[in-house]
Amino acid sequence: RYNVNVFLPHTRSIKTLDTGAHEKLKQDEEEARKLARHLWDTVLPNLTKEIRSSSGNGLQLPVDGRSLTELIHQRGVNCRYLGRLAELARKEELEDVIAAERASSPDPSGRAEDAPRSKAPRFRMPLCWLEMLECEMVARAAKHVLDSYVSELGPVSAAQVPAQTIASFLSAVVSVGEESAAETERRTASKGSRAVLDQEDMNALTLF
Repeated sequence: RYNVNVFLPHTRSIKTLDTGAHEKLKQDEEEARKLARHLWDTVLPNLTKEIRSSSGNGLQLPVDGRSLTELIHQRGVNCRYLGRLAELARKEELEDVIAAERASSPDPSGRAEDAPRSKAPRFRMPLCWLEMLECEMVARAAKHVLDSYVSELGPVSAAQVPAQTIASFLSAVVSVGEESAAETERRTASKGSRAVLDQEDMNALTLF
């Protein structure tokens, strides 16, 4: 069994208290690093390859966040690796584009028409996979942001106007005219460390 308590933050060193336990902890940490490298370098790329060949292996692609979560959990992958999966998916899509361009472009060497040419890959990366990953990442980030708004207490609590809070947040996500996160942080910081949303802030966030 693996030690799941390695790399816990704010823990005191036991090197001077128990040398044997300290050496065992170092071994556990190295085992955790090996597992992390295996997950990063092997499991996630293999999952990406499985998705790529889904049309040939009968794998049913997820259609929503729940089925996406179930799919990656079944393969021992935590949702914290959605970004890595999206990175791999983007790389596969780019390789598909390059392969398609090579297969369709004329041969610069002037070979005969019947000479063998570069072929497009048998399976292409489903474009919906990257879109699904990105939607899930945005949804999870939005949940944390909205939770922080709803938990705030002040003159105008977001919990009192949930519909306006959600509409304001979505407007800020899709609008190019809204202030950036950094601008919001600077503005609220100028009001003090305990600044909360007031009615003027709520109105400023809403485009409607």
